[in-house]
Parts: sequence; structure tokens; C-alpha cells
Amino acid sequence: MIVRFVPWLLILVSMGSQAAPAAEIKVLSANVFTGVLDGVFSDFERSSGHKVVFEYVTAGKVRERVQADEAGDVAIATRAILEDLEKRHKIAGGTTLNLARSAVAFVVRKGADKPDVGSVDAFRRALLAVNSISYPDPARGGATGILFTTIVKNLDLVEEMKAKAKFPPPGHFAVELVANGEADAAIAQPMEALLQPGVEIAGLLPGELQSPANFTFAAGVMTRTSEPDAARSLIGYLTGPSAQSVLKSRAWKQARGSDRGDRQTQIPNAMFPNPYGVCTCIHFALPVGEMDVSHLLEGHPWPTISSPSSAACAKRAFR
Repeated sequence: MIVRFVPWLLILVSMGSQAAPAAEIKVLSANVFTGVLDGVFSDFERSSGHKVVFEYVTAGKVRERVQADEAGDVAIATRAILEDLEKRHKIAGGTTLNLARSAVAFVVRKGADKPDVGSVDAFRRALLAVNSISYPDPARGGATGILFTTIVKNLDLVEEMKAKAKFPPPGHFAVELVANGEADAAIAQPMEALLQPGVEIAGLLPGELQSPANFTFAAGVMTRTSEPDAARSLIGYLTGPSAQSVLKSRAWKQARGSDRGDRQTQIPNAMFPNPYGVCTCIHFALPVGEMDVSHLLEGHPWPTISSPSSAACAKRAFR
């Protein structure tokens, strides 16, 4: 009896051991992951046998291109953008998972004096003190440029910043202009500074000026995908321990599972009113590895409170 069934057993084992055919996965990612995910994609290729073809653009461009039904498999942008695209049936429902969260920092040339930016008043003085400042052109849809433009308006510094502003060219980062001497300072996300020689983080912007919901980045499967299973597999890898370890080493903070980007540690505005009309939302990304800026949080004046009213808080922040 055993001999009679061996051929069938061998056939079943052979069929079950056949690997899924390799796929080519096209990824359209927000450019804040430039130089961060490249190695992660290579590791995924080696472990899965799939090939990843990726392109970095601004988060705003990710929105535009996915909205225009561009063919692709995985989109990486802010959680808010992907949720909007999901409502428009451009991202497959239930496929969006958070990758990581970030914050915004004040960056100077290495060796230069580091101004105090730990409070709104101190940050305002630092902006007035520099002769030039680089930040992403908000017209291109980048989260940092949009946030900083809103902050400038709330601080009544529009005209002053207009005279000092230096936008990096497409495909480049604000910190590059600081490194090459074209600007005194930059408004940038910490991982951009970590990847750029010749610059240092002076400090994170005050918690009141951060926007946690708009700096939670996620990945989702595009409805135009031709490789849905492989696309899901890649997103699963990006949220796994190996990829998350890489992100953490590049100043990203973990954003778990499919939690909404607005479920974060923050302080309701009503508890600590301030004269700037912005919400007191706390969020920090702590670089580890190449650069530890955990000391920047020591003595920070704002405690942290878990609040279910985060979404309302974020909406009030920049009305």
C-alpha cells in the first residue's frame, strides 16, 4: 500500500514546492524615502525572487499620478493621501498599512551655531536671524513645504520668509542647499539631514508646530496593479521587523499596523492654549545609529497625553 501511493505523494510534494512565479512590482514612493528604502527593496528581491522597480517623487506627485490611473502596484505617501485615494477607488480597500512616522527639524551647516528652536518664540527668532532658509517648494506637494508655509502664515512671517526662501530644484533636498552654502538653514525631516554630509540638526520644531497626522507615511496597493499578491507581499515586508529596523536607524518612528495616522500621542489644544492659533500636537522621530538627537527632548515643556480627539486637534491646528 505504501509503495502504491508513493508516486502520488511525490507528485503532490512537487506541486506544493513550486515557487510562485517572480513578479515585477512597480513602486511609486514619496521622495522622503530616497536612500532609505533602496536597500530594503534589494533585500526583499533577494528573499522573494520578485523584482522591485521604484521611483521617488513628492507625496503630492504620488497623489496626482495614482489619481490619473497610472499603471503601478504599490504607492507610498502620507496616510491622509492614501486614504483619500482609497475613497476614490485608486487604492484597493483594506490594503493600506502604516510604514513609519516622521517630524520636522531645523537644520544648519555642520559646525555652525545651533539656535534654540525649542519653543515657538525661540523658533520665530531663529527664522528672523538667518539670512536664507531652504525648504521644499509647497507647490510641488511635499508635506514639509506645505507644513512650513502654514507655520509661516500663522507666525505672521510671510513677507520675511519670502525674501529668504530658497527652494531646492526638483529631485533634490533642502539640506543640500545648506551643505553647499546656498542657504544658512533648512526645514527638513530628520532622515534627510542624516543622509546629507555637512549638516546637523539644530533641533526639532516645537511640538505645537508639528503635524503628526500629515507625517505618518503608509503603503497601499494600487487598483491598477497587475501583481496584487506580490504587491501585498512587499507591503508586508516593509512593515516587518527587518525593514522597520532600517527605518528606525534612519530617524523614522514606527507606526504600527493599519492604525490611522491621527491616532498619536498629543495634547488637545484646549488644555494648553497658545497665542499662535495652532494645535499643541506632540510627535517626535528620534534618530538612532548614525546620529542620536534624543537629548533634544530633554526638558521639553510639553507633557504627552494619549487623546482620542487627535483628528479634531489636527483639523484645528491649521485652519
